[in-house]
Amino acid sequence: MTGEKPRPDSALVRFLLNTHHVRFFGKRIIRTYRTTTDGGMRLMFHTRDGSERRLLADIVDSHVYERFPMRKGDTVMDVGANSGIFTVVLSKFVGRGGTVAAIEPNPSSFNLMKKNLSLNECENVKPVEGALGENESTGSLKIYDLSIYNSLLARNDKVVHHSIAVQIQTLDAVMKDLELERLDLLKIDTEGFELPILKGGMKTITKFRPYVVGEAHSAFSDSGSTITKFLSDVGYRCQVEPLPYEAELFYTDPGKWT
Repeated sequence: MTGEKPRPDSALVRFLLNTHHVRFFGKRIIRTYRTTTDGGMRLMFHTRDGSERRLLADIVDSHVYERFPMRKGDTVMDVGANSGIFTVVLSKFVGRGGTVAAIEPNPSSFNLMKKNLSLNECENVKPVEGALGENESTGSLKIYDLSIYNSLLARNDKVVHHSIAVQIQTLDAVMKDLELERLDLLKIDTEGFELPILKGGMKTITKFRPYVVGEAHSAFSDSGSTITKFLSDVGYRCQVEPLPYEAELFYTDPGKWT
């Protein structure tokens, strides 16, 4: 997937995407735009949200998915799928014989994800609009100017734009609803809600023992070491690495078992 490097925007695109130029009487007149990576991925982004292009660069540059022995036919779950960038990557990895379950609670990001899945003909993806947690309940999703900060938890260092009421399911319940009979990789990036999601998926984790990778946000929630201790207690061998933007990457290493 090293060919997925995003192409640089043209001068015209940069002009049109500039906040000053895309507003008319205070309203944004260009809400999304489309780009194509060198590897052929076609993606749509919100013009208001520069973090989505940063997310593409992070995924491409970090090669998180290459840490694991991904195979054609695998079943993977992308929790906190955002606009579906990583979902598309996973879809291509597992192929037509595989399955990707993509979970995203923000309706705006969820709808954009479905468009990106359609653009890339990702017929092996099962999108789920909603949030995951330790128990089935309702929650308040805090929406920030940058979608990468959206969370069920409040951040003291960011201003909430607005909130959305969302349904919270457990990972175990989603596995049952989607009739998934295996899980090979679990990716979680939910801005601090990673540990509750793991706790709500213990039946699945115990039964299928998937590889696990995610981001920990210790600035307002559990640290990477707290999450890896939880995983270690159920038999995983884990590692934590610092990331360049106030977060840590936690993952089960290829050995996987203690």
